[in-house]
Amino acid sequence: IASPGISSKTLALSIVVHPIRIPEQLDLHAYMWSYWGAPRVVHFRPEAFRDAIRHKANTILDHSVPHPESLGEDGVDEQGHMLKPLNYDNLDWQLDTWNNSFRDKSNRVKFYIFWLAFGNEGYDELRMGIPVGSPRWNTLIAEWFNDIAAHLQERHGMTTDQFAFY
Repeated sequence: IASPGISSKTLALSIVVHPIRIPEQLDLHAYMWSYWGAPRVVHFRPEAFRDAIRHKANTILDHSVPHPESLGEDGVDEQGHMLKPLNYDNLDWQLDTWNNSFRDKSNRVKFYIFWLAFGNEGYDELRMGIPVGSPRWNTLIAEWFNDIAAHLQERHGMTTDQFAFY
Protein backbone atom coordinates (compact mmCIF):
# COMPACT_ATOMS: atom_id res chain seq x y z
CA ILE A 1 0.00 0.00 0.00
CA ALA A 2 1.46 3.37 -0.90
CA SER A 3 0.39 7.00 -0.81
CA PRO A 4 2.23 10.25 -1.60
CA GLY A 5 4.25 11.32 1.40
CA ILE A 6 3.86 8.02 3.23
CA SER A 7 6.33 5.19 3.00
CA SER A 8 4.98 2.03 1.37
CA LYS A 9 4.02 -1.02 3.39
CA THR A 10 3.64 -4.59 2.28
CA LEU A 11 0.77 -6.59 3.71
CA ALA A 12 0.44 -10.34 3.49
CA LEU A 13 -3.06 -11.15 2.34
CA SER A 14 -4.63 -14.56 2.10
CA ILE A 15 -7.99 -15.03 0.36
CA VAL A 16 -10.00 -18.23 0.45
CA VAL A 17 -12.87 -18.49 -2.03
CA HIS A 18 -15.48 -21.11 -1.35
CA PRO A 19 -17.81 -22.22 -4.13
CA ILE A 20 -21.45 -21.35 -3.50
CA ARG A 21 -23.96 -23.90 -4.62
CA ILE A 22 -27.71 -23.41 -4.39
CA PRO A 23 -29.38 -26.73 -3.53
CA GLU A 24 -31.37 -28.39 -6.30
CA GLN A 25 -34.40 -28.72 -4.01
CA LEU A 26 -35.38 -25.47 -2.37
CA ASP A 27 -37.71 -25.58 0.58
CA LEU A 28 -37.83 -21.81 0.73
CA HIS A 29 -39.88 -19.86 -1.73
CA ALA A 30 -37.84 -17.56 -3.94
CA TYR A 31 -39.65 -15.31 -6.35
CA MET A 32 -39.17 -12.58 -8.84
CA TRP A 33 -41.58 -9.90 -9.96
CA SER A 34 -43.26 -10.78 -13.24
CA TYR A 35 -44.81 -8.53 -15.83
CA TRP A 36 -44.89 -11.14 -18.57
CA GLY A 37 -47.44 -9.23 -20.60
CA ALA A 38 -45.55 -5.94 -20.44
CA PRO A 39 -44.18 -4.62 -23.75
CA ARG A 40 -40.65 -4.48 -22.31
CA VAL A 41 -40.71 -8.22 -21.54
CA VAL A 42 -42.86 -9.64 -24.33
CA HIS A 43 -39.99 -9.89 -26.81
CA PHE A 44 -37.67 -11.81 -24.50
CA ARG A 45 -39.98 -13.97 -22.38
CA PRO A 46 -38.06 -17.24 -22.97
CA GLU A 47 -34.84 -15.61 -21.80
CA ALA A 48 -36.58 -14.10 -18.78
CA PHE A 49 -38.06 -17.50 -17.85
CA ARG A 50 -34.67 -19.20 -18.20
CA ASP A 51 -32.99 -16.53 -16.12
CA ALA A 52 -35.56 -16.83 -13.32
CA ILE A 53 -35.23 -20.62 -13.34
CA ARG A 54 -31.42 -20.39 -13.30
CA HIS A 55 -31.80 -18.24 -10.20
CA LYS A 56 -34.04 -20.88 -8.60
CA ALA A 57 -37.26 -18.85 -8.60
CA ASN A 58 -39.98 -21.23 -7.45
CA THR A 59 -42.65 -18.76 -6.39
CA ILE A 60 -44.30 -16.70 -9.08
CA LEU A 61 -45.97 -13.33 -8.65
CA ASP A 62 -48.56 -13.12 -11.39
CA HIS A 63 -50.82 -10.42 -12.80
CA SER A 64 -52.73 -12.55 -15.31
CA VAL A 65 -55.69 -13.75 -13.22
CA PRO A 66 -58.81 -12.65 -15.13
CA HIS A 67 -60.32 -9.68 -13.31
CA PRO A 68 -64.09 -9.56 -12.69
CA GLU A 69 -64.22 -6.50 -14.95
CA SER A 70 -63.32 -8.79 -17.86
CA LEU A 71 -66.88 -10.16 -17.64
CA GLY A 72 -68.29 -6.82 -18.72
CA GLU A 73 -71.50 -5.29 -17.40
CA ASP A 74 -73.60 -7.95 -19.12
CA GLY A 75 -71.50 -10.69 -17.52
CA VAL A 76 -72.91 -10.21 -14.01
CA ASP A 77 -76.58 -10.32 -13.00
CA GLU A 78 -78.32 -8.02 -10.50
CA GLN A 79 -77.49 -10.36 -7.60
CA GLY A 80 -73.81 -10.51 -8.57
CA HIS A 81 -73.75 -13.98 -10.15
CA MET A 82 -71.35 -14.46 -13.04
CA LEU A 83 -73.15 -15.06 -16.32
CA LYS A 84 -70.04 -15.66 -18.47
CA PRO A 85 -66.97 -17.84 -18.02
CA LEU A 86 -63.69 -16.19 -17.16
CA ASN A 87 -60.97 -16.37 -19.81
CA TYR A 88 -57.95 -18.17 -18.37
CA ASP A 89 -55.89 -18.33 -21.58
CA ASN A 90 -53.21 -15.87 -20.43
CA LEU A 91 -52.97 -17.38 -16.95
CA ASP A 92 -52.78 -20.93 -18.32
CA TRP A 93 -50.08 -19.91 -20.79
CA GLN A 94 -47.95 -18.44 -18.01
CA LEU A 95 -48.39 -21.36 -15.61
CA ASP A 96 -47.72 -23.92 -18.36
CA THR A 97 -44.69 -22.03 -19.62
CA TRP A 98 -43.19 -21.78 -16.15
CA ASN A 99 -43.77 -25.39 -15.26
CA ASN A 100 -42.69 -26.77 -18.63
CA SER A 101 -39.45 -24.77 -18.41
CA PHE A 102 -38.09 -26.84 -15.54
CA ARG A 103 -36.00 -29.80 -16.60
CA ASP A 104 -36.28 -31.28 -13.12
CA LYS A 105 -40.04 -31.57 -12.64
CA SER A 106 -39.61 -32.01 -8.88
CA ASN A 107 -38.29 -28.44 -8.70
CA ARG A 108 -41.24 -26.80 -10.45
CA VAL A 109 -43.01 -23.72 -9.22
CA LYS A 110 -44.10 -24.30 -5.63
CA PHE A 111 -46.26 -21.26 -4.92
CA TYR A 112 -48.14 -18.57 -6.84
CA ILE A 113 -49.09 -15.08 -5.70
CA PHE A 114 -51.88 -13.49 -7.74
CA TRP A 115 -52.54 -9.76 -7.85
CA LEU A 116 -56.14 -8.75 -7.19
CA ALA A 117 -56.05 -5.11 -8.26
CA PHE A 118 -58.88 -4.12 -5.92
CA GLY A 119 -58.48 -0.76 -4.27
CA ASN A 120 -55.52 0.03 -6.49
CA GLU A 121 -55.53 3.63 -7.68
CA GLY A 122 -57.96 4.52 -4.90
CA TYR A 123 -61.29 3.55 -6.45
CA ASP A 124 -63.91 2.08 -4.16
CA GLU A 125 -65.93 0.18 -6.71
CA LEU A 126 -65.22 -2.01 -9.67
CA ARG A 127 -65.24 -0.02 -12.87
CA MET A 128 -68.41 -1.97 -13.56
CA GLY A 129 -70.20 0.26 -11.04
CA ILE A 130 -70.54 -2.40 -8.33
CA PRO A 131 -69.75 -0.80 -4.94
CA VAL A 132 -67.16 -2.70 -2.91
CA GLY A 133 -68.79 -4.47 0.06
CA SER A 134 -72.32 -4.38 -1.40
CA PRO A 135 -74.27 -7.69 -1.48
CA ARG A 136 -73.85 -7.78 -5.29
CA TRP A 137 -70.08 -7.24 -4.99
CA ASN A 138 -69.76 -9.88 -2.24
CA THR A 139 -71.61 -12.45 -4.38
CA LEU A 140 -69.49 -11.66 -7.44
CA ILE A 141 -66.20 -11.81 -5.56
CA ALA A 142 -67.10 -15.09 -3.83
CA GLU A 143 -68.02 -16.69 -7.18
CA TRP A 144 -64.92 -15.23 -8.80
CA PHE A 145 -62.57 -16.59 -6.10
CA ASN A 146 -64.25 -20.01 -6.22
CA ASP A 147 -64.06 -20.08 -10.02
CA ILE A 148 -60.35 -19.32 -9.96
CA ALA A 149 -59.67 -21.93 -7.27
CA ALA A 150 -61.67 -24.56 -9.20
CA HIS A 151 -59.84 -23.74 -12.44
CA LEU A 152 -56.42 -23.93 -10.80
CA GLN A 153 -57.34 -27.31 -9.27
CA GLU A 154 -58.87 -28.79 -12.43
CA ARG A 155 -56.41 -27.45 -15.02
CA HIS A 156 -53.18 -27.29 -13.02
CA GLY A 157 -53.70 -29.64 -10.07
CA MET A 158 -53.13 -26.79 -7.62
CA THR A 159 -54.63 -26.82 -4.16
CA THR A 160 -55.56 -23.71 -2.20
CA ASP A 161 -52.38 -23.98 -0.12
CA GLN A 162 -50.29 -23.41 -3.25
CA PHE A 163 -51.47 -19.90 -4.04
CA ALA A 164 -52.46 -16.62 -2.45
CA PHE A 165 -53.99 -13.35 -3.58
CA TYR A 166 -52.71 -9.90 -2.76
